[in-house]
Amino acid sequence: ATTTSLGALKAYSMGGKIADQEPAKALSYFQKAIELDPNFAMAYTGLGNVYSNMAETSRASEYFRKAYDLRDHANDREKSAIEITYFENVTGELEKATSARERRLTEYPAMSGSYNILGSDYATLGQYAKALEGYQRAIQMDPNAAASRTNVNNILMALQRFDEARQSGQQALAKKLDNYLTHSQLYAMAFLALVSAARK
Repeated sequence: ATTTSLGALKAYSMGGKIADQEPAKALSYFQKAIELDPNFAMAYTGLGNVYSNMAETSRASEYFRKAYDLRDHANDREKSAIEITYFENVTGELEKATSARERRLTEYPAMSGSYNILGSDYATLGQYAKALEGYQRAIQMDPNAAASRTNVNNILMALQRFDEARQSGQQALAKKLDNYLTHSQLYAMAFLALVSAARK
């Protein structure tokens, strides 16, 4: 992370390590990082993420906005992350967030989860074909990504490609990559098939 202070970097790193398990403690580390370097954009994003996870959206937005204002103090990779977070959580401009995420994925190596999120962005925008591409790319990168498989099934159902969705769900079961959503999807499709047969 870009900062002129080694102490700020250490505090930021500690906050990032414990943010999921000990959010209150992580807040103090991110605050310390900002005290040591008031222009440390990613530390503001760290604070925003913790507050967002704690469902304190107004406080989260305040820190995401500050990070966005300071994005010129960050490197290009950090800047793109800041922009995505800002558009998603502050302005609600999902189209801009999705474009920024796509640019980030083409410019920097990504993990499976990043493509899964991109797919979810497109699904929210109602662009199901692009959502499917994102989820399938996530599965290519991590064949054991159960969440991405579940998302593929949802999108196939939204596209009314029920045979493919059923087959995808059964493959997940066979590979033991299923979860309760997979079972719900298969149940829903079986129910639809019964209703459809009854109407004929």
